[in-house]
Amino acid sequence: MNNLLRIFLQVLITTAVFAFGACDSGTNSERPGAGDGDADSDSDADSDGDSDSDSDVEEAELILPIERDDAYALELETTTGTLLFECTADNGGRITRFEFNDVNILVGPEDGSMFGATFWTSPQNWGWPPPDVFDNESYDVDVDESTGTIVLSSSDDNSTGVQIIKTFEANLAQNAIDITYTLRNTGDSTVSYSPWEISRVPEGGLTFFRQGSGGGSDNNYGTMDTQVVDGIVWYEHPLNTTSDNKLFDDSEDGWIAHTDGNLLFIKTFDQADEVPSSEGEIEIYATTGYVEVEQQGSYVALASGEELSWNLTWRLIDIPDNISVEAGSGDLVTLVDDAI
Repeated sequence: MNNLLRIFLQVLITTAVFAFGACDSGTNSERPGAGDGDADSDSDADSDGDSDSDSDVEEAELILPIERDDAYALELETTTGTLLFECTADNGGRITRFEFNDVNILVGPEDGSMFGATFWTSPQNWGWPPPDVFDNESYDVDVDESTGTIVLSSSDDNSTGVQIIKTFEANLAQNAIDITYTLRNTGDSTVSYSPWEISRVPEGGLTFFRQGSGGGSDNNYGTMDTQVVDGIVWYEHPLNTTSDNKLFDDSEDGWIAHTDGNLLFIKTFDQADEVPSSEGEIEIYATTGYVEVEQQGSYVALASGEELSWNLTWRLIDIPDNISVEAGSGDLVTLVDDAI
């Protein structure tokens, strides 16, 4: 009787251990689908929080070297093509090219002095032309190829009381470029500024953004024929403009986009709590030969030694053939929303 009881207990224990092990195996971190929180082996939890794959991208490869002749480049090889972000230490640490498959969305340096993308302080109480530190001075350069980072640093500027530091970093996971602009008060007195990025694109394109509650401004000048469709402001650039025209507006959700008809240039940015009364969070300036796509960050008072940093991300993607590229295109807006 005791032997039979012993055998019975051994069988019972063995069965319980086996059953417990089978249940516990479901917590193994290497199980299929563990990374996306579901029970299958795909990765359908994408960056925009839904269950589709519209904004999923495969990680890009950074092509070295970064330092190339007289320029510095973050070149990303993606599954759909080659993204090239190029800047120079000269011309105020200017961004000179933003290309996808050899097509530059910006006005290139071969097209005159008003090219590429630059950075200023707002309000524009420094008159014209801008201080040399903005557009003419040569910046110090620090490159880190292990992180895909370029840092451009200006000298201390007496006219504005600040030093400007521009950090450009390859975002391989998003096939994008992350940008941080830093203003550091190097003077003895408190100064107040908004950070201000200006990107110059060829005329004839289409720029759009989602209008915020502070939209519209009495500061507008010239002729800016815009349309507002479902909360999106659209500006079609006329060709051969002979006058200066400017729009001041407000952003709902921190992005502005531009297309030349084939490529979609998207800039996302930290939104402003307020900007100077003479300025706008979103600005578009149209003149002979080019258009400036601009945005500003929060208006901040900086005591001596203090600094502010402002974060942006640049994306440039090929527009699918089935997307309508025209003012009011809901598909084009969806393409932006999915990308960011």
